[in-house]
Amino acid sequence: MADSGIMKCAIRFRRTLALLMQVVLAAVTVLLAFLIRFDGRLSLASWEAILRLLPFAIAIRLGFAMAFRLHCGLWRYAGMDDLLRIIKAYTLGTVVLIAATAFTYHLRGIPRSVFILDWLLGILLMGGKRMSIRMLRHWLETRRGLCAEGRTLLIAGAGDAGAEALRVLRTTPGHAGAVLGFLDDDPHKQGLMVHGRRVLGTLADAPDRIRALQVDEVLIAMPSVSKRVLRELVESCEGLEVRFRILPAIADLVTGQLHLEPIREVQLEDLLGRDAIELDRSAVGWELSRECVLITGAAGSIGSEIARQVAAHRPRRLVLMDMAESALFEIDREIERIFPDVDRVAVIADMRDRQAVDALFARHRPQRVFHAAAYKHVPLMQAHPLEAVTNNVFGTQTLAQAAARHGTRKFVLISTDKAVRPCNVMGATKRVAERIVAHQNGGATRFVAVRFGNVLGSNGSVIPIFRRQIAAGGPVTVTHPEMERFFMTIPEAVELVLQAGAMGEDGDVFVLEMGEQIRIRDLAENLIRLSGLRPHQDIEIEYTGLRPGEKLSEELVAQDENLAPTGVPKLNVLRRNGGHTPESRAAFEEGLRGLETATQARDEAAVRAALAALAGCVEQPAAAALPAAS
Repeated sequence: MADSGIMKCAIRFRRTLALLMQVVLAAVTVLLAFLIRFDGRLSLASWEAILRLLPFAIAIRLGFAMAFRLHCGLWRYAGMDDLLRIIKAYTLGTVVLIAATAFTYHLRGIPRSVFILDWLLGILLMGGKRMSIRMLRHWLETRRGLCAEGRTLLIAGAGDAGAEALRVLRTTPGHAGAVLGFLDDDPHKQGLMVHGRRVLGTLADAPDRIRALQVDEVLIAMPSVSKRVLRELVESCEGLEVRFRILPAIADLVTGQLHLEPIREVQLEDLLGRDAIELDRSAVGWELSRECVLITGAAGSIGSEIARQVAAHRPRRLVLMDMAESALFEIDREIERIFPDVDRVAVIADMRDRQAVDALFARHRPQRVFHAAAYKHVPLMQAHPLEAVTNNVFGTQTLAQAAARHGTRKFVLISTDKAVRPCNVMGATKRVAERIVAHQNGGATRFVAVRFGNVLGSNGSVIPIFRRQIAAGGPVTVTHPEMERFFMTIPEAVELVLQAGAMGEDGDVFVLEMGEQIRIRDLAENLIRLSGLRPHQDIEIEYTGLRPGEKLSEELVAQDENLAPTGVPKLNVLRRNGGHTPESRAAFEEGLRGLETATQARDEAAVRAALAALAGCVEQPAAAALPAAS
């Protein structure tokens, strides 16, 4: 209470002082206006005119200062809004002042030019006082920031985002490093000044400017820049030990002011070989808001992101199913914290347990199922084919059959590019899972699948492994210098899943246009650069050779499949040549029974053979030779 009272007293004192300064300023501007008008020589008549004018000027200026709240602002933050309010207050005040003196004294002895000079001087002195205080404070803060941090930086991008970033950096504690200038590829901006800082060149000039100016940091303020340009900028600065940060987005608020998302470190996802893809979600939310949604594998990387995005649409009920107790507990708590109004249920259950799955479906009656549960690590599944088949194949079959029995509207299987012409156990199990889903169609439940490549940052993926190896000082291990993969981010993958759930028909398999494959070696090198180190110098890269079941590159479409557009940009659907005939269905079901018999007998050789026949496995190519160590 005492602190609150002291604060109120301080505010009243500051505002009273500001009003007294306004009184002094009004008197000063009137006197200066007369001095300028009469070249510094004031007669007795001029002094009489000044004394007649002063009471009116002081009262009117004080009244308009209070009306426009000129005494309430913080001068350290003075800007264009404050200047506009000063101009309005002085302009209206001058009009009233002329009217009052004309009505009272008929302007006797008061030249008309005095009012114009008084108006102009008032704006200059009032506005100049505030701006000078702001500039002095900014200079002192910048100097303190330089002394505290000793860091210098360039801003890549001299547009709205770059200009706003400079303004924010100047006024934010801890970010007051010396901004030396801008880089921008627009030829019309070269050499121009932005908030007092010059555009020093293009992005291609970055290495030269960094060396010449001894730059410690580059802030990328180009929200719409392509991933290719970002990658080229980072790669061009290799060996310069410069830190990169990025401003992700800039948006116009309702007020018309610019809002900046938090500045963060450049991530490997920012350097993907293609721009991130955002799909149309307009058809997704309305359906999800009316349904009970079941997510299997809800504790995993993809499943947990599906849970977050589905919860954002406020489903009737959200059922989270997984075997990982601790991870399931965490995602359940996260959903409760972020979306407390969502009715949710966390279920520990094994999808291979037919009775448990049937009881779950009977109790919750999910209208939509996102099946994200699967074993996914190629080397492990290559060594444990029985577990891979039991989980990925027959677990999927158990879920699909339960969905059909209990009237689920839509069942979405999450598949992988490794299911295309598979040459390993994991890919083969996912190909058979796709076939199970395709052969379940024809009833009330619509079964679809989604096929995509590697997901950046998912549990057990290559990026976290590389980061741990770099943190330990290396080496970073890559299986082969020419190994390449399709990559997408977790949000992209989940958008694809939700989109498929909204528009898929029976047997559809959706594929995202993922651009060109990216070499794993390039990922490793870029990640080392983003850590401020040099590939093959500070951190070594070792090539270990292809592991069992691995291919140098993956495919998204098989030879007997054709891509067809869906109407959603960059999203296609597969059409299989020939379709599913009764004969092919019967043969598949017979092969599936044979696989089940071999699995129950724990005959590993028979399981591999039956799986290969069902999945149409191709013979694994001989491991490509590694280059000789340098």
